[in-house]
Amino acid sequence: MNVRCIKLAICFSAFLVAAVHSQSQVVRIDFTSEVTNVVGSDLAGVMLGSIITGRVEVELPLLPVDSDEHPGIGQYSYVEQNRPGYRFQFGTGFQSIVFDSTNAATDGGLATGIFMYDEVGFHDHLGIQVRNHGTHYGTILSFEDITEPRTLLSNDYFPEAVNLDPGMARAMFQYFDNFGTNSVVARVTSASITIDTEGVVTGLLLYRVNISGLPAKPKRKLTATLNAAERAFSAGRCRLAVNRLKRFRNEVRLRVVKKDPVLAEVLRSGAQVIIDAGCVQ
Repeated sequence: MNVRCIKLAICFSAFLVAAVHSQSQVVRIDFTSEVTNVVGSDLAGVMLGSIITGRVEVELPLLPVDSDEHPGIGQYSYVEQNRPGYRFQFGTGFQSIVFDSTNAATDGGLATGIFMYDEVGFHDHLGIQVRNHGTHYGTILSFEDITEPRTLLSNDYFPEAVNLDPGMARAMFQYFDNFGTNSVVARVTSASITIDTEGVVTGLLLYRVNISGLPAKPKRKLTATLNAAERAFSAGRCRLAVNRLKRFRNEVRLRVVKKDPVLAEVLRSGAQVIIDAGCVQ
């Protein structure tokens, strides 16, 4: 049994692992960009029209807590030095540069993190930025959607809220001296998100339930239903698994909507994506 590749390029194969917390659960954003402006940059060989490719990797179990309580703002900051789980790398064809959250800068200037603004200031904006401690240079990968209806972000949950396509028209990569004038600006020409849950079909849903603030009883019930669906996927009984996901969707409506309507929609839509993918024998 296989589950088709679906929205946000999420493709899961189906087999069960013992415990969701033991998985790496990595989100990857891959991008390609074309340089549109260069001001005294230290990047070797880079000029107008040069191609820069890169990848951002985020380990979900190590994602910082959203520090902003506003439902339309997500601020996942790695300013605490030596905090693992976040990596930004890019290459120019002549050199490769890596930023890692364990080396994130803690002084003034560009802060390392993932910043989401859903319908804030008449736009949707996703900023992924990093600067290593002891260096002036920082990097930003940004997406912006100003066209109604704005659909780059649906809420402030990372990564479930993100739909990169509407933000591509204004997407940019920047590498610049945080305390000077040297910079490279590139127009992002392609970008995609993949989520690796180590083959667990319901892995992202399990992760989201486990870290939620739901009371213990509904959390156990939701987790048990997801685990039952996972066992069915592992046994090759796709239609049974889909039926259990439909049960999970109904339990979300009964147990989560009143407590946390935004989380409920994240769980419901996540289950629906898998259900809609159907079963391919």
